[in-house]
Amino acid sequence: MGTGKAGSFAFIKIGSFSHSNEHVLQELQARFPDLRPTVIDVGDIRVVRKLHTPRLALAVASEYGLAACASPSQFRRHIMKTRYWFLRARELLRQRLSQESFAFTFQTQSLFDASQPGTPHFVYTDHTHLANLSYPEPSAATLVSRSWAELERQVYQNASVVFTMSRNIARSVVEQYQCTASRVECVYAGSNVSAAAGENIDISRFEAKNILFVGVDWERKGGPVLLDAFRLLRRTHPDARLTIVGCSPSISEEGVRVVGRVPLEDVAQHYRSATVFCLPTLNEPLGLVFLEAFSYGVPVVATDIGAIDEIVADGRSGYLVPPHDSAALASSLGRLIENPEQCERFGVIGRRHVAERYSWERTGERLADRIERVAQLKPRTRPERQNDTVLAPTYPVAV
Repeated sequence: MGTGKAGSFAFIKIGSFSHSNEHVLQELQARFPDLRPTVIDVGDIRVVRKLHTPRLALAVASEYGLAACASPSQFRRHIMKTRYWFLRARELLRQRLSQESFAFTFQTQSLFDASQPGTPHFVYTDHTHLANLSYPEPSAATLVSRSWAELERQVYQNASVVFTMSRNIARSVVEQYQCTASRVECVYAGSNVSAAAGENIDISRFEAKNILFVGVDWERKGGPVLLDAFRLLRRTHPDARLTIVGCSPSISEEGVRVVGRVPLEDVAQHYRSATVFCLPTLNEPLGLVFLEAFSYGVPVVATDIGAIDEIVADGRSGYLVPPHDSAALASSLGRLIENPEQCERFGVIGRRHVAERYSWERTGERLADRIERVAQLKPRTRPERQNDTVLAPTYPVAV
């Protein structure tokens, strides 16, 4: 094991990881065509069964207090953040992985440890739980116990390389989890919805004063703050509109349209008609929606937290404001919707930045280069890189 002679690699995940798992697996398959992927979803291996309920309840209560057991929803929220669940998952994964020789193992997220002695192992994550504590609403993500945090540390330290979606999280893995910097690499990510490189932008939308929000969690993504800001904005821009996609808050207000959840492929039409994209999120490891917005040339207004400043250049492709500051949010939105030419400029800059740094193809190549070296695999035949650079806009860019 670990010599590169095995004929497969293991891909271990939980669910969709905001649709990222499908993209990452496709990239690894494309770059290691001689290796057969074995996909293991931890959610399918039944880590805990009914007979484990008493032990699990004791674990939740001892690590998080009796309040964590007060309701079924609270209890379920804490199950996977217990030492008991983590150790059970690790035992079952090691049993499953020991049945076959793998060239390498690769897991997404750090909710479990799929490392195997003697096999190169890689972790790809968008967050760490200690980094969550720096957000204005750390409770938006389940807080972890001291014992679980130590197990999370082992996930990173047991990995041959920890890949991250942002430089912010790469720093966290090194500084907060004491991992050697040479074993941590930021490879970024791609988006789930993106415009074709040569897609034209209808510049008439920049005069429409249509603010777009896309998010499944209204509270955590800062929806109430945006609604307050929108009310302030309407005092000076009564024709401004707000479109809410992905969630269905109970709002009945002039100028606000609640679309709710839509199929992923239908989200593109909302980006194409948006003047500004706004997500004043309070807890955000990365924010793939910012990549989506920029790929359609939409300027962004967001909160200055996490890795958002790696995507949004304040004053160049959008504006960053402090969390919970509805007045600053309204001011930044106003500066854009009253200046269509600036919206156009910001959108072009954001689109180029995303094309140069953030694509699943580029992330896949970064992953494969490092995996090939560490796992000592035979050199790959490099596929010809597609031209995924954003083409020069076919509409005049305001200066």
